[in-house]
Amino acid sequence: MFKTIVAIAGLLILANLNAQAEQLATRNVKAKTMTLPDAIEYVRPSVIQMTMMLDNFSGSAVAAFGGKLFVAFPLGTGFLVNEDGYVVTALHVVRAFQAYQVEGRKRLLVGVAAPNSENIRGNFAQIEFDIVEEDAGHDLVLLKLKRNPFKGEIGIFMKTGDKSIEWPHKAVILSRGRPRDGEIIAVSGYPLSSTVLITTSGDMSPVIYGDGNHEPASAGNRPLSYNSGLSVVVPIRYVIDLLKKHDLKWAEAAS
Repeated sequence: MFKTIVAIAGLLILANLNAQAEQLATRNVKAKTMTLPDAIEYVRPSVIQMTMMLDNFSGSAVAAFGGKLFVAFPLGTGFLVNEDGYVVTALHVVRAFQAYQVEGRKRLLVGVAAPNSENIRGNFAQIEFDIVEEDAGHDLVLLKLKRNPFKGEIGIFMKTGDKSIEWPHKAVILSRGRPRDGEIIAVSGYPLSSTVLITTSGDMSPVIYGDGNHEPASAGNRPLSYNSGLSVVVPIRYVIDLLKKHDLKWAEAAS
């Protein structure tokens, strides 16, 4: 039975991957044991990319970017948290974008990923958003997409013959529970290039990151080891608090 701590641009949020929704409109969903590959495929449509788009260059930026018309920089990842088009990501991603200086136009966009294939990879439907609320104390920010993929407002990715290929999208299932001591869970997300197995550890809760350094993470905002590429653990209850504050729905794994 796998759980995951999915990374949001160096931010860890505890999510449950052994839960499979029968319908996301309900508040609680039944749990189902998954293999790690199945769990990765299950959560993939819930993960979005935070992308900084730069264009309309002038002055020194024209030469600095080699005459390109535009450039895109992935700054982190986030989650679709419900079917009303709300996203949660790390506040430091937004702060990094705001601090970036360029002679030209800059935009921070939410990218919904297209399906990967042998010949087509790394395609995103880029969506503008409004900031609903920032939680600086827990490095979280709640966003509202200006085009909702759940309502068909981003169109289709591709059409081949009579077949239409959609942009995959699914609201993540949230879980407040901490892993049991010794339970195997998985870490995945930007900037990790692959999913890494880790295990929980007694009173040094909730996790120890499996990068060889075995740095303990606290139940609050404690840094993980430097070379892990992940900085803090944020319990999912703080995400749920944001959703509650704005009277928003979410899907939650039944305890």
